[in-house]
Amino acid sequence: MFERLTILAAVSGLWSGQGDAASDPFFCSPSRKEICNYDKPCALEAIGKFLVIIDDTRNTYTRCDKPDRDSCSTYDMVKSGDYKKYMTFEMSGRGGFSKIGPDGDWAEAVSLGGMIVVSHGMCFRESALKM
Repeated sequence: MFERLTILAAVSGLWSGQGDAASDPFFCSPSRKEICNYDKPCALEAIGKFLVIIDDTRNTYTRCDKPDRDSCSTYDMVKSGDYKKYMTFEMSGRGGFSKIGPDGDWAEAVSLGGMIVVSHGMCFRESALKM
């Protein structure tokens, strides 16, 4: 977990947090990943060092495959839910969504053809990483 938070903190310097904590982006890191195929049962998969940055002020969902901004892809998203409860983020037309719970627990599901990839982990607001 410490290694993942170190990566999160390093990448967070690439985004500028503005305003109060509720307007800071979420930085999400997986601790578990499963891949489900139509012809096989779901199986745990090795976790790479990817990072998801959810900016619910700008309505963008950014996925970084490495801890540098050049490896990131950003998509428009739609948010539903309440800041104090569960929030859901959907990337329209991309076959994926994420959900963050009130304690920062996070799940992401993405479809790739006949395969579904489900990641679980934690999210932190940018301001929490700078403490």
